[in-house]
Amino acid sequence: MSSSIRIASCNLVILGLIIPLVLASPTAVGVDGHSAVIYFNGGCPICVEYAEQVERSLRAEGIVEIRVWDYHNNATAYKALFALRARMGVPEEFFLSVTTVVDDKYVFEGYFPVEVMTSFVVSGSEVDKVVAAQGWKQDTYRVRKREQTLECAYSQSIADCLYSDMLLGAFWTPAVVMVSGFVNGLNPCALLVFVYFIGLVSVEASRREILRLGMFYVLAVFFVHLALGLGLMQTVLLSGYSALVSKVFGVFVVSLAVVGFVHVLRRDPVFPLRVDKGLISRMGSMFRASWLRRSAVGAALLFGAITSILEFPCTSAIYLAIIGMLSVRRMDWIPHFLGYNLMFIMPIVILIILSYGVAGSKALRETVEKRKHLSRAVSSLLLLILGVLLLVR
Repeated sequence: MSSSIRIASCNLVILGLIIPLVLASPTAVGVDGHSAVIYFNGGCPICVEYAEQVERSLRAEGIVEIRVWDYHNNATAYKALFALRARMGVPEEFFLSVTTVVDDKYVFEGYFPVEVMTSFVVSGSEVDKVVAAQGWKQDTYRVRKREQTLECAYSQSIADCLYSDMLLGAFWTPAVVMVSGFVNGLNPCALLVFVYFIGLVSVEASRREILRLGMFYVLAVFFVHLALGLGLMQTVLLSGYSALVSKVFGVFVVSLAVVGFVHVLRRDPVFPLRVDKGLISRMGSMFRASWLRRSAVGAALLFGAITSILEFPCTSAIYLAIIGMLSVRRMDWIPHFLGYNLMFIMPIVILIILSYGVAGSKALRETVEKRKHLSRAVSSLLLLILGVLLLVR
């Protein structure tokens, strides 16, 4: 009798140890109270197969309250899906043939990676709302954050993707873009070419004429530089590999930043990326001999356009970093491009105003030459920061 009591006591002790462990298991905690609704197009065999896969995966995680709706021939289901998308603010570009809704606050459109979805749901995330969709290309998915769309790799969890974007939030992105444009405008390549232009014009032109021609020169620089950037941006987006390209740009700009710091410390007079002075001199000869006689305004526009193209390899590093940053964010990037290029020409505009008071002197050129190492140091520091942000994104 006493042995039976001892055995019973031991069993009670064992149960007392096991039950808390079971209750504390991740699965029990993670799936408690979860529910899901899967909307799919029954006329699409692949959609049906994917919906079944999602249902199996969710049930395997312990989520049993699942409702599956085929809206192909069901007006009620379609209206419910339409109302859900409107309430959750799902953008039209996300609309796809399968929609999975978990807990009435997490929406996954299309053939969203099931592993990413289930791991997010059972992790007990404190995110109040998620609107996501399959990616533009294989092995990526998209997540909506405020008015922006982030593109993430399968290897990134949803929480990590949202957290990485905090480095460049809605407020910081415009600030980073504008500062980058201004710092890049201080690049010795851009400034020295403009100073050379001022030297050519000041030989025969009045101060007012210098101001007028300088403004046309700046317009040409602005529009050509903007066009080059837009072309690169469209190429990156159309490639479908914006996430990979941004990483490549990150490695490139960090490398250039290191090279820049080395040249600043060694006080090297010549930087590897620079505008060929001989080529600019030949252009200057043509400018004075024929272009200026035919049309001073046309000559200024042409000179600005050609030199913008020639100096682009020298000024493109920061531009590439900005393109990489904006491409992966899938945001409204055109206003950012306009702001970047406006800030890029600001240093030249300042020089035009200064040149109005010192026409015919060598003060501008000497000032730019003296400060070029400082300019290179600031540019290299900015490159390093942008490159690191691209790599950790």
